[in-house]
This record gives sequence, C-alpha cells and structure tokens, in this order.
Amino acid sequence: MDALYIDVSEEDERNASAIVAGRPLPSAIKGFSVEFGTSWDGDPTIWVWLYLPSNRIMSSKQFSEYLDFVTEILSDLMRAFPAYAAIAKLGPETLQG
Repeated sequence: MDALYIDVSEEDERNASAIVAGRPLPSAIKGFSVEFGTSWDGDPTIWVWLYLPSNRIMSSKQFSEYLDFVTEILSDLMRAFPAYAAIAKLGPETLQG
C-alpha cells in the first residue's frame, strides 16, 4: 500500500487494506492493492486496484460478483474514512506489486 501525495498514517493504511481483505475476493479477481492519494480533481481518495489475469474475460456471473464486491468494499471504506472518496479500478495482474 502506498500513500500518494497526502499524509496518511501506517495504521490507516493497514485498516483500509484490512477492510478489503476482510471480504472474500470474487473468483475473477486474483489480488488487490490499496493506495491513498487524490482524485483527478485533487480530493483525498482511497484507490483500490483489483487485479485480473491478463488473459481473463469475466463471465456475466463473475462480473455481477465483482460489482457486488466493489459496492460493499467502497461503502465500507467510505464509512471508515468519511473524509475520503473511494474508487475501484481494474488492472491486469502484471501491475500487481
């Protein structure tokens, strides 16, 4: 986890990561990372990267699981960190650090 452009405590970083890790990952998702940073317009934001295998296409069922997961984790993060927006992004597994 990285704190980008803003001052974030290590405890906040651990807590945000634990929120995401506290829910089972959807079957199509192979990993995640959480970063504190800013949005495009400069607002404090928690970025959640969800990683797919590079050659993977999600089925309708997997996409539905993904949407449910994202809705739950973003809601949990915004409740735990009300001063932050929360955004989820998909990326290829090759970006995972």
